[in-house]
Amino acid sequence: MKENVEEKIKGAWVRKIEEEHAFNYLNNYSENVNNGRTVPLLVDILNCEHGCNIGTGTCIERIEKDKIIAIIRGVQ
Repeated sequence: MKENVEEKIKGAWVRKIEEEHAFNYLNNYSENVNNGRTVPLLVDILNCEHGCNIGTGTCIERIEKDKIIAIIRGVQ
Protein backbone atom coordinates (compact mmCIF):
# COMPACT_ATOMS: atom_id res chain seq x y z
CA MET A 1 0.00 0.00 0.00
CA LYS A 2 2.80 2.39 0.92
CA GLU A 3 4.35 2.32 -2.53
CA ASN A 4 0.97 2.79 -4.24
CA VAL A 5 0.07 5.88 -2.20
CA GLU A 6 3.52 7.41 -2.64
CA GLU A 7 3.26 6.85 -6.39
CA LYS A 8 -0.18 8.49 -6.67
CA ILE A 9 0.37 11.34 -4.19
CA LYS A 10 3.78 12.91 -4.69
CA GLY A 11 5.43 13.81 -1.40
CA ALA A 12 2.97 11.76 0.66
CA TRP A 13 4.37 10.44 3.91
CA VAL A 14 3.18 6.90 4.54
CA ARG A 15 4.44 5.17 7.68
CA LYS A 16 4.57 1.37 7.52
CA ILE A 17 4.46 -0.36 10.91
CA GLU A 18 4.88 -4.11 11.40
CA GLU A 19 3.60 -6.44 14.11
CA GLU A 20 4.40 -5.59 17.72
CA HIS A 21 5.65 -2.10 16.88
CA ALA A 22 2.12 -0.96 16.02
CA PHE A 23 0.87 -0.55 19.59
CA ASN A 24 3.82 1.57 20.67
CA TYR A 25 3.47 3.73 17.59
CA LEU A 26 -0.27 4.23 18.03
CA ASN A 27 0.13 5.10 21.70
CA ASN A 28 2.25 8.08 20.66
CA TYR A 29 0.32 9.01 17.53
CA SER A 30 -2.56 10.88 19.18
CA GLU A 31 -0.11 12.70 21.44
CA ASN A 32 1.78 13.86 18.36
CA VAL A 33 -1.44 15.09 16.74
CA ASN A 34 -2.55 16.91 19.91
CA ASN A 35 0.83 18.61 20.22
CA GLY A 36 0.81 19.82 16.63
CA ARG A 37 3.64 17.57 15.49
CA THR A 38 3.83 16.39 11.92
CA VAL A 39 2.25 12.97 11.38
CA PRO A 40 2.02 10.74 8.30
CA LEU A 41 -0.81 11.06 5.81
CA LEU A 42 -1.42 7.32 6.26
CA VAL A 43 -0.29 4.68 8.74
CA ASP A 44 -0.14 1.23 7.13
CA ILE A 45 -0.15 -1.36 9.92
CA LEU A 46 0.89 -4.84 8.79
CA ASN A 47 0.04 -7.95 10.74
CA CYS A 48 3.01 -9.84 9.31
CA GLU A 49 6.61 -8.83 9.96
CA HIS A 50 7.47 -8.74 6.26
CA GLY A 51 4.04 -7.81 4.94
CA CYS A 52 1.27 -9.93 3.51
CA ASN A 53 3.21 -11.11 0.47
CA ILE A 54 6.15 -12.66 2.33
CA GLY A 55 5.04 -12.65 5.96
CA THR A 56 4.14 -15.32 8.45
CA GLY A 57 0.99 -16.40 6.61
CA THR A 58 2.84 -17.48 3.48
CA CYS A 59 5.01 -20.38 2.35
CA ILE A 60 8.23 -18.44 1.80
CA GLU A 61 10.54 -21.23 2.94
CA ARG A 62 10.57 -22.60 -0.58
CA ILE A 63 11.26 -19.32 -2.39
CA GLU A 64 13.95 -16.72 -1.73
CA LYS A 65 12.45 -13.47 -0.35
CA ASP A 66 14.27 -11.24 -2.84
CA LYS A 67 12.88 -13.29 -5.71
CA ILE A 68 9.33 -12.82 -4.40
CA ILE A 69 9.81 -9.07 -4.06
CA ALA A 70 11.25 -8.88 -7.57
CA ILE A 71 8.25 -10.76 -8.98
CA ILE A 72 5.81 -8.47 -7.16
CA ARG A 73 7.57 -5.36 -8.44
CA GLY A 74 7.83 -6.75 -11.97
CA VAL A 75 11.63 -6.94 -11.95
CA GLN A 76 12.41 -10.50 -12.94
